[in-house]
Amino acid sequence: MEKRLPLGLLFICLISFPVNGRAADFDVERSGISTGLKEPIAVYNDWSAYDELSDNIPLTEKLAMQLLDEVIRLKKDGVRIDYYVMDAFWFDPDGGYRTWRKPNWPNGPDEWIRKCQANGIRPGLWFSTNTLVKINASPEWQNSLSEKKGSMSFSEGGFLPKIQPVQDAHGITSDPMFADPGAASAGRDTVSGYRLRPNSMAIDSGRAIPNSGGRDFLGNRVPSCRGVDRGAMESASCPK
Repeated sequence: MEKRLPLGLLFICLISFPVNGRAADFDVERSGISTGLKEPIAVYNDWSAYDELSDNIPLTEKLAMQLLDEVIRLKKDGVRIDYYVMDAFWFDPDGGYRTWRKPNWPNGPDEWIRKCQANGIRPGLWFSTNTLVKINASPEWQNSLSEKKGSMSFSEGGFLPKIQPVQDAHGITSDPMFADPGAASAGRDTVSGYRLRPNSMAIDSGRAIPNSGGRDFLGNRVPSCRGVDRGAMESASCPK
């Protein structure tokens, strides 16, 4: 019997995000919210082919190239695979997501990327948004670290570059005036605190995005008043 390598996962539009320190999954496909895609995309993720957190099987260049050969075989057999996402631990623990881990990747990622693209597969990489998982905080991240040193702030310190004001006559840099920011818990229906207050400058001052589905994050009609609001949710009250 021909031996086949474990392939990992194929998934469609599944997003994980932290809610009160816990991970919660949000299924875009079931939500009814438009992603702007004409059809779903198929993503191969290689995590279950290795798992350095429990089974001590490391991610290496050799393993990734073997997996890619299997992905290409499936694609030629008619299985739709649009992306190959390289999951965690491709990175050098001291490289700040800028360098590949050696000796696991002695030649770097160039051949893997080239072969993906040559076979109509878009390569992708896993990054943690702001938590430290087998990676050390770079010097410029140090003043963004949390008290327990396990994650970085998005708004303080050097983890993210400082956002420079855009020279935009229609830009708003003032408080958006959310109803109750920070009050969300697990579940999409708990984020209504990020609706705009009636006196927010963001109400009716946005721009409609063509073919966006005509719904906001909670599934409400866009626009709800005369114009489109800025942000993820339309205001519940219209200006007089």
